Amino acid sequence: NYWMIENGHPDLKYKPLLHKVLKFKTDRWVAKKANVFSPEDVHNCVMHFSKDTNPKTGPKNFQRAITILLLYYGLLRVDDVLKIQVKDVKLNKEGKFEISFFYQRKRFNNGFTYTIPAIYTHLIIRYIKELNPIVPNQKKNLRFLKNWNVRGKTRIQNAGRNFVDHVAKDAAEYLGYDPSTYSGHSWRRSAATNLADAGVTLTNLKRHGQWKSDTVCEGYMANSKPLRDERETLLLPKAHQAPTEKSKEVKAIEAMGKALLAVFAKHLSHLSPHDDTKMDLPEKGEKEEETGDEIEYE
Repeated sequence: NYWMIENGHPDLKYKPLLHKVLKFKTDRWVAKKANVFSPEDVHNCVMHFSKDTNPKTGPKNFQRAITILLLYYGLLRVDDVLKIQVKDVKLNKEGKFEISFFYQRKRFNNGFTYTIPAIYTHLIIRYIKELNPIVPNQKKNLRFLKNWNVRGKTRIQNAGRNFVDHVAKDAAEYLGYDPSTYSGHSWRRSAATNLADAGVTLTNLKRHGQWKSDTVCEGYMANSKPLRDERETLLLPKAHQAPTEKSKEVKAIEAMGKALLAVFAKHLSHLSPHDDTKMDLPEKGEKEEETGDEIEYE
């Protein structure tokens, strides 16, 4: 890439040998994937960073906690979270904060809205109170993520990309993991992996992650824990296979069936077993009043 930039992006059509070499390298190139955090890891990091009361490190750690919430629950990239403005964060009737994202991403974006769980509402309210009031007609400095100003005792300056990108390494260091295997993209990969492990549908995962194709989503789904467990179970001999747990849909259908049988049995219980009452059937050749169709009985 650097060579292409330095040489003004030459047309590889006239350099067949170079085109062949680059294609060979590209086909065999394997991207390094950042490690992921479990849901428990994410929650522990948020609570740990938000409870720091040290005047020197507390404000910065609290900003790390808010950054994790925005990145993880929105499946956002580092560049995406920096586009969120104060006006995009609103408290809904359910007591949760809704984040509206309608900004340009890697490709055309129709926009989407996601929510932060109510257990973190008090943290975001506390963070918003620390923000410096926005000056009317101000076009700059509208970013939601802001650094703490020691003199002003408020958040004024916009947070930078380096800070957001380094949050994952700080979290990994606190959890005792290798920081070098984590990056700013870890939050997006963690959310997608945890959703796939929880059994989310491909469509829901694709829409939340705003992926254009199914390829990336299928990768998360194929490596999800439910499918791994299913493959492992099916490969075992039948004598060693554990009974598979029924899905929620199957359980709901069975419960509905049992309820209908109970109602039917209750209705039949009102009928006397010695009741000789016979149903009045129309005689042979008699026509029904409503339809006028002739009914024949063998």
